[in-house]
Amino acid sequence: MKTLNSQIKEGILETKDGEILNYRVYSDGGVKIEGENMRKDFANLALASKYITSNNIKIINLETKTKTAVYYNQAKQETYELAGINNMQHAYDLYEFVCRRNNWNPKMFTHDVIIKLK
Repeated sequence: MKTLNSQIKEGILETKDGEILNYRVYSDGGVKIEGENMRKDFANLALASKYITSNNIKIINLETKTKTAVYYNQAKQETYELAGINNMQHAYDLYEFVCRRNNWNPKMFTHDVIIKLK
């Protein structure tokens, strides 16, 4: 069975009822698990892993390495990098989030921006 480790700072869990939970490992070793209907804080990985095992919760994504997304804006000829990306969908989601946060229409920029992972 998979267990949490300190190298992977955040990820997704699934309960036996199908509820999706998020987890985050903090620099002090503490762990937060939260979902739509719950939130639990643990002092360390061992306690969080014990909770996950005893409640038959599955660790869905256990990535060992995160990547850096490279955003290249062809119109402005500028490159931006953002570390801690798990996959291409995550990179696109963050791109859309930044656009919405700045009141930009992400569809306007989609053709001008090339996204790659390294």
